[in-house]
Amino acid sequence: MAEPSSSKHPEVDRSSDRLRQSSRPRYMGQDAEGKHVFVDAAPGGLLEALADQSDVESAHVLAAVVRSILDAERTATDAELAAFVPLLTDALERVVGVAARLV
Repeated sequence: MAEPSSSKHPEVDRSSDRLRQSSRPRYMGQDAEGKHVFVDAAPGGLLEALADQSDVESAHVLAAVVRSILDAERTATDAELAAFVPLLTDALERVVGVAARLV
């Protein structure tokens, strides 16, 4: 007989466990001296929640900056827009990681 599961979709639970186990250090910002701070947050812990919040807030701010550039009267050059691609890719990856943990 199969073991009871707390979820209707046990495959989702397994995939989220893989995401949690393969987590990398999370960026938390800068300290008072300007040094970058990273944490190894425990799944479901306070530091992970703070890192998730920081990731979502950073992506929100970055999206607002890019939106203002796109909406500006002066058209940005391809090179100027290309400078945002790595930042946007990183922000998207972080937000998708947050969303995957919440599902």
